[in-house]
Order: sequence, then structure tokens, then C-alpha cells
Amino acid sequence: MPKRDSAVPPAGRGASTSNRNRRGGRPLPPRSDRPWWQAPWVPAAGAAVLIAVIVVVYIAFTPAKQTSSTPSGSSVPSNILNAVTKPSESVLSTVGTGGQQSSLTRLRGEILKDSSGKAIVVYVGAEYCPYCASERWAEVMALSRFGSFSGLTMTTSSRLDAYPDTPTFSFHGSSYTSQWVTFEPTEMQDRLGNSLETMSAQVSQIFNNIDQPPYTGQKGGFPFAYIGGQFVLSGTGVPPQVLQGMSAKQIAASLSDPNSPVTQAIVGHANYLTAAICLSTGDQPGAVCSSPTIKGIESQLSAQSQP
Repeated sequence: MPKRDSAVPPAGRGASTSNRNRRGGRPLPPRSDRPWWQAPWVPAAGAAVLIAVIVVVYIAFTPAKQTSSTPSGSSVPSNILNAVTKPSESVLSTVGTGGQQSSLTRLRGEILKDSSGKAIVVYVGAEYCPYCASERWAEVMALSRFGSFSGLTMTTSSRLDAYPDTPTFSFHGSSYTSQWVTFEPTEMQDRLGNSLETMSAQVSQIFNNIDQPPYTGQKGGFPFAYIGGQFVLSGTGVPPQVLQGMSAKQIAASLSDPNSPVTQAIVGHANYLTAAICLSTGDQPGAVCSSPTIKGIESQLSAQSQP
């Protein structure tokens, strides 16, 4: 027969004094014969392990869009801003259309102007959209020939969409001043897909009536650009794949080279947009709209058939 644990006093013999250790005189803890998995600490330990597993799984499978290496809304470095808002006149004239077809569709109707007589240019897009990202380079370049931006910021398209992390500008929080053009941009969502802005009543009416076939490629698609009631963008004028893998700094640096595919795409489309705006402003300002390059593109746009 196995010996009994000496820490457990025999019944009836000094139970009150023999349950003590020899050195400290303190009572020894009662013995338990239960298996370890029935110990009172097991449920708490199990819960802690379960929580740890849930945290690890959440971190491992949380979509990458929850974080960003490029903070949305960061300021635009001056070298990038100057490259896109003040392109060389020689580059503008050398590139011309960039050898690409117009992505603008001619509309029927009168020129749309605001109460002060300025042509209205509308843009609707979203920061997550890679096609909007590439389009904004040309939009900023063209509009900067008629006025000036303040508050432009930099961001990238979603890293989960096609052509991930395409460098771009955001119109959210920006303002535009021009003697000839009123620019009304709306960034519907940020790069993570969260709601950002809502369209004004006028822009909403234009968007809902025009952003659909036969004027554009699909109903309610981004980017949407509407120029003075005369032209609407169908698709995007700057293919985002041209910018893929490049930083904003690299894109800006390319704009000084008329032979660069990046320059031909951005400047070529910007010249189309410029000509369309000139047709909406009565060819004002003359310093921009009297350019032989722009006049030639105007003739091309004016010859388009209307849907």
C-alpha cells in the first residue's frame, strides 16, 4: 500500500498542529487529488489563450487598406506642384495630343455658366479609384492654365484596387480661383472607401443625367468630368498603367521630357481638356487658347459628332 503524504495528518492525531511545515511553522496548502484540467485557473487561462488567438488572426487577415504607407491628405512638395501646374510651353506644344485619341464626348446644348458668366467645369471621383488618380494629373495641369489651386493634397489610390497605390492629388479640401472658370470637384470617398463628400444639387443633377451611355462608358462611373456643358469625359484620358510603379516625384520629373510615355499621356490629355475649356470660355484667356496647338485640337473636338 502506498505511503500517505506526511503533510496530511492522520485523523484524530494532532490535526491542529501537525499540518505545518518544519521550518516556517505555516500551514501547508490542502492537497487536491483533482487532475490539472479541473483546476480553477484553467478556464481563465483558456480564455486568455482564445483572446490571443483572435488578436493574431485579426491582425493577419485584416485588409491591407486599414493601413497606408502614404498618408492621405499630405501636402504637395513644391517641385511636384510646379511640374504639373507650370509645364514648359515647349513641352506642351511638342507633345500636342500625345498621339492619343480624345476621350472627350461632345454634348448638345448651350455652354453652362454660373451666375457670374464663368464656364462650369465639374469633376466627380473618389480617392480610392486608380482611374481617377491618373486623370487628376491632367485635370490639375489643364485647369492651372486658367486659374490657380490652393489646398491641393497628395494621396494614392487604393492598394486593393487595380493599379494599386497610384500616386495622385486629391481635390478634397482644395479651392480654385479663376477669372474664366468655376471648378466644382467632388471626392465621394477616401482611399479606404469611406464616405468623404456629397455632390451639390446641381452637380448631382448633371452627374445623374450625363454619366451614362451614350455619353460615358457606364452609368455612375468614376472619374466623371463635365466641361461647360460642351464635353464629358468617357473613361479616363490617362491610362493608369502608364504610371504604375512610379512615385509622384518620378512622374513629376518625367513631365519635362516630351518623349516620355508619361508626359505624352498626361500632357496630351491635358491639351485636350484645355481645348475643351477654351471652347467653353470663348477662347479666353487668349494667351492659352490662341496657341496653335490648342487651336488645332479645338478644330478636332468641334468636328466630333454629337450623340
